[in-house]
Amino acid sequence: MSITETLLVVDDNRTLNDTLVGFFKDQYPSRQIVGATTVAGAIQHLDEHHPRVVILDHYLPDRSGLEFLAEVSERYPKTKVIFLTGCTNQEMIISSICRGAMDYLCKPVDLKKLKEVVEKAFGQAQRAQEHSVPDQHQADNESGARIVGRSPEIIEVIKLIGKLAR
Repeated sequence: MSITETLLVVDDNRTLNDTLVGFFKDQYPSRQIVGATTVAGAIQHLDEHHPRVVILDHYLPDRSGLEFLAEVSERYPKTKVIFLTGCTNQEMIISSICRGAMDYLCKPVDLKKLKEVVEKAFGQAQRAQEHSVPDQHQADNESGARIVGRSPEIIEVIKLIGKLAR
């Protein structure tokens, strides 16, 4: 079964989840937008809707976002995953990118920026589907190096390190 024009939002904060689902339904009336507050609920949507893009929190009540990312990457490797989380831990950012996340955004998020990243993700997923782009190798982060800082610019540098480490 092919990947459909679906966006899946996975965040255990029900208010944020509902807000993001509502926002993207307004932005993308022709796409299906679904939300889940647990990994179990997200897996149900994954199996039912085969989303092209997933917005994912790291900390969920039943499993971690990284565990769900691994499942998405294994079962639907062309699906793009964007982490949206309050955690700005550099190891987690690098690990997320190394394990296949397309991007990593920190809460609170600027909805304009999030929409830009989601648009980019839909475009990449569409091109991957159309051209059967080979899946990228996913490597584990084994670096002991530390970068100090939490500014948006430092976060971008950390994400770049994760991409280069792949």
